[in-house]
Amino acid sequence: MTSSMRQQPVHDEPRDGYQTPRVWRGFFATNLAMAMGMGIFALMGVATFAPLVVADLGLSRTQLGSLATVGFAVAAATSGPAGRLVDAVRGRRMMYSVFAVGALAVAAMAAAQSLVWLWVAAAMCGASQAVANVVTNQLVAEHIPHGQQGVLIGVKQSGPPIAQAFIGFALPPLALLIGWRGAVSTGVAIGLVGLVATRLIVPDVERKIAAVARSAGAAGDPMVRRFAVYACTVALSIQPVLTYVPLFAFERVGLSPTVAGMTAGVIGAAGIVARIGWGRLTEHRDDPLQALTVLSFVSFLALGLIVASQYVGQWSLWLGLLAFGGSAMAATAVIMLAVVRTAGSERAGRASGVVIRGLFLGGLAGPIAFGAIVDNTQSYTLAWGAVAVVLLVQGALTVTWRRHPQAVPAPERIH
Repeated sequence: MTSSMRQQPVHDEPRDGYQTPRVWRGFFATNLAMAMGMGIFALMGVATFAPLVVADLGLSRTQLGSLATVGFAVAAATSGPAGRLVDAVRGRRMMYSVFAVGALAVAAMAAAQSLVWLWVAAAMCGASQAVANVVTNQLVAEHIPHGQQGVLIGVKQSGPPIAQAFIGFALPPLALLIGWRGAVSTGVAIGLVGLVATRLIVPDVERKIAAVARSAGAAGDPMVRRFAVYACTVALSIQPVLTYVPLFAFERVGLSPTVAGMTAGVIGAAGIVARIGWGRLTEHRDDPLQALTVLSFVSFLALGLIVASQYVGQWSLWLGLLAFGGSAMAATAVIMLAVVRTAGSERAGRASGVVIRGLFLGGLAGPIAFGAIVDNTQSYTLAWGAVAVVLLVQGALTVTWRRHPQAVPAPERIH
């Protein structure tokens, strides 16, 4: 990767029809996906090994869920400042921070001997997540023209499910050889690779501070506010599934710890395809709410299959996981594409910060509430029922918003 190739696709606002080099675009998308995956690696690693972690450290289900709560609390608190900072600071520097802090979070999570140290690692993971979501959106808006953004955003939003797939499929067998701590520690190596890749791929561009000063209005767009609400419900539904499905599969469906850990990989694999596919599908459509409505109701049906698996067998679990990954996991790709198109490169950081805060607030509440319901009622069915209600509300909101289109202007008309 030459320096000249790195510097070609640099524009304050990429022109429609401008063609960035395809090879560079591929490396760029891969680097952004790595950053997105790095942000969630530590928390997903612990969720995948939930049966082993709970036994090793003597955690309750509520304490296990508190790790995600701590991570998302930090992410929610830092997403707003991160959005403002990303609009003003060079993108490459912010990408460095994503990989460095994410790798430290993985190392701390793998070495933790108590719940307190798990919380410290989760807090670092949350900070990495907040910056990753915001800076990758800003970099797409800055360097990729309309017409090429959909697939690229789909690829970069596939970073978390790619990480899930890797963690879910590769790490459980590795844990049989070196233990769950050693398996989780592989994330440190990924962070180091990401730092090198960022240096080689991401253009080093100075932000125009004057332009940032004009960007405050992005957070007030009706589109941005409604996407923030939708993103909150996305996390309220997705995070309990990602955090507790391995434990649910072990305790209620009867899978072994190794096979139960692979359930997260199935969701991740389906999510990869879904995010790229839905990103491409919605690239040239004016109404992202239509796609989000469909995704909400398919997610509801998929959750029903997951719940039914404790009564009808594991075939229902695997089918439900595929359907859930192919629907719920795609929502963030649709949302982020719309945000990038709405805000443009000058405002993408702040607008993304607003939406990401909604996402993280949902992630903060979902897992610990789910764990508390199961601990206090000894029933996964009631906890899954609460998630189902969230999905129904989510779908109802999109239907309501589509009936009042004057309040949600199409992204192309906001520039």
